[in-house]
Amino acid sequence: MSDGYQLSEEARAHVERMKLVGINLSTPIPELRRLRELRIPEINGDFKFEGTREDITIPCTGKDGGYAVPITVLRPRNQQGNWTRITVFFHGGGWVLGSRATHMGCCERIAQ
Repeated sequence: MSDGYQLSEEARAHVERMKLVGINLSTPIPELRRLRELRIPEINGDFKFEGTREDITIPCTGKDGGYAVPITVLRPRNQQGNWTRITVFFHGGGWVLGSRATHMGCCERIAQ
């Protein structure tokens, strides 16, 4: 990179994987969002999460009223009983790309 920063090996591999499936990071944002959603299987590779997945909402209140925060609970097959640990994943990035769907593969890897 020209600004003196270097991507980690993992980040470089991810960028290369996206290039291989036809996603160029210089693509306009609306098209890049659409492409990422379409290419989730290719970006995630052949990883298969072994466990259960449950989509739920957590009710919240705020100064503007109530709302619900959607979350996904992933339980690896070897953690189906009592929980021994928990990871909370908040993907911020630039707050312009990605969704729960585009980052679920990453979360499944962390959980497993």
